[in-house]
Amino acid sequence: MKILLIGINSRFTHTNLALRYMRESLLQKNYSVDLKEYTINNDLDYILGDMKYRDYDYICFSTYIWNIEEIEKICEVVKKSKEEITTIFGGPEVTYNSKEYLKEYPYVDCIIKGEGEEILPQLIGSLENNLNLEKVNGIIYREKKIVLETPGINKIINIEDLPFPYETEYNRENKEKFFENKYIYYETTRGCPYKCGFCLSSRDNGIRALSMDRIKSDLDKIYQLKPLIIKFVDRTFNYDWKRSREIIKYIMSKNSSIKVHYEITADIINLDFLNFLKKLPANIFQFEIGLQTTNEHTLDEIQRKMDFENIKFVVKELGETKNIHLHLDLIAGLPKENYQSFINSFNDAYSLGAEKLQLGFLKVLKGTPVYNKREKNGLIYRLFPPYEIIKTKDIKAVEIEQLKKIDSILNKYYSEGYFSNTVNYILDKHYDNPYGFYLDMAKFWQKEDHFSKYHKRKKLYDILFDFSQENGYVELSLKDKLVLDYIKNNRNLELPIYLDKEREEKYKIYKRSISRDEFFINKYFQDIYKELKGKIINEFRIVEINGNPNLFIYKEGNCFVYSIKKELDNIRKDD
Repeated sequence: MKILLIGINSRFTHTNLALRYMRESLLQKNYSVDLKEYTINNDLDYILGDMKYRDYDYICFSTYIWNIEEIEKICEVVKKSKEEITTIFGGPEVTYNSKEYLKEYPYVDCIIKGEGEEILPQLIGSLENNLNLEKVNGIIYREKKIVLETPGINKIINIEDLPFPYETEYNRENKEKFFENKYIYYETTRGCPYKCGFCLSSRDNGIRALSMDRIKSDLDKIYQLKPLIIKFVDRTFNYDWKRSREIIKYIMSKNSSIKVHYEITADIINLDFLNFLKKLPANIFQFEIGLQTTNEHTLDEIQRKMDFENIKFVVKELGETKNIHLHLDLIAGLPKENYQSFINSFNDAYSLGAEKLQLGFLKVLKGTPVYNKREKNGLIYRLFPPYEIIKTKDIKAVEIEQLKKIDSILNKYYSEGYFSNTVNYILDKHYDNPYGFYLDMAKFWQKEDHFSKYHKRKKLYDILFDFSQENGYVELSLKDKLVLDYIKNNRNLELPIYLDKEREEKYKIYKRSISRDEFFINKYFQDIYKELKGKIINEFRIVEINGNPNLFIYKEGNCFVYSIKKELDNIRKDD
């Protein structure tokens, strides 16, 4: 008897944590189990051919809003091709769908509701031994074409008993190769202390936590796997700040460059924890902060408590330290938030100056309080995944569509950080609030039909210049800011004609002198000179900004900028 676990991830860099828990739980029961992962971008026929499904007796699918439609197609082909295979679905997308789902999709044999680490081995054991499935908690299944359901939603009370989900990869040779350029998802808790109406975690009362010894043991193994990022999926990582501090300290003791991502609640950060965070090393930690809205009526409706003034203080303090990458989330389409209210929330969030601001759109998920009150709040949403909001009684469909355009512009011109000097200059000089700029930019894109095309980064600079020119913003100072952004973020691209290529051309004659000058080497290149065996001429550029030459040095994935007027004047004298 053989079991196959299938995960369809949204990106190549992602990995499925839930299936790895299932795999290790099955292996502990001595079952023969394989795990295969794909992405939603893989061709259906490729997946079907690669998974070799006819070799298996049970195929288990992990379902989410981003992959359910692909999984349903795969499952249909599998079942029609080899009816003897038992297909089992689990995950949030089917947990709250009731038994109507099985009636609608006849090629799905069984659904596990909730957490499956204990139930999946029990279910397969019962099926193998022809036992009565009525004794298996929290499942939906067929018996003689009748759909039956056992009560409850499965929940692991003591998550300390769960196996380490990456044990299989850890015990293999070349363990560091399996997660090269990929995320490892890891949890130290299940559940959430909050009851946000749009989130499925609102159904889970309380927090179930791993012990510190278990966490440290797991992290020891994870760091040996050498992933691109360790992404903690705890819904509120800092619910206990002393515990969070201890975990972060242990991570720091690893002295590793692997990035670590947390979801935090910023307004509960006290001064002790804040001062600790401000001393963390740079370029390691990423914090995602779910602001969602600053509308008090909306916050009350979705059962969310928030102290925006404290969030503002914490984000600005961490922003000034610049050691932690901050990512803020907003949700459009929440109950009791109209268009103008959302603009206020947008401007409030933008003013905090986080590195990323993501504008998301409400997903009306089955099982959440928002779903249960959907009629009361006039929520009209797509009935297909990801169940995204179309309109509410407070915000029009055309306004949601406008916000989607704003989101597209925001992702291009803010969250990537490639245009920050130019955009900030335009905002400071020409706009009372940030939303006004992004709205005007979206209208310009619409008029010029830019939304219909894919644009490389170089073209985005061209479009920003065209927008500025049409609105009368172009002057020498704006060009200086645009040049600064262009050179910092485009190491190998020549300046376009409209930004005056002579800004750089006239300094190229000094590059060889600088690359051999002992003073310049000691002051600016000492850390990379030996490593590059003195070949530094291609590691820097000299470009004139604000009438003065600036040195741009590219190293460690960053660009460092220095004004070198005096130093260059000395070289000119020598020449």
